[in-house]
Amino acid sequence: MISVGPLIVNTLLCMLLTFSAAFPLMILNAKSYNPVFMLIAWVGFSIGMHAFPSNEDMSGFLEQVKLTHERDFFYFVSKIFAWIIKFANMARIFWFDFIYAFAISMLLPTLLVGI
Repeated sequence: MISVGPLIVNTLLCMLLTFSAAFPLMILNAKSYNPVFMLIAWVGFSIGMHAFPSNEDMSGFLEQVKLTHERDFFYFVSKIFAWIIKFANMARIFWFDFIYAFAISMLLPTLLVGI
């Protein structure tokens, strides 16, 4: 859980913080915007950009899963998950973490506006 925790916790924090900042603009159609909301959005976005665990954490995660679930479906899924995280870490030079944080921060407001 220590290896995967940053992805889960940071993604949820990014969603919640940026939603609270985007709520007045996207859902309430506010005309004026408080600078506090900009600070909250910046903090949430920064948390979202740091959601991916390191490659070393993913290697340790795979080793632990291999010890307990070798030749199991959970091991297969964990291996795919680790490769996705390693790809995301390599794609940081193309600002993949920025794209991820933007997508996560726009997910909740977009779903609520569509309802």
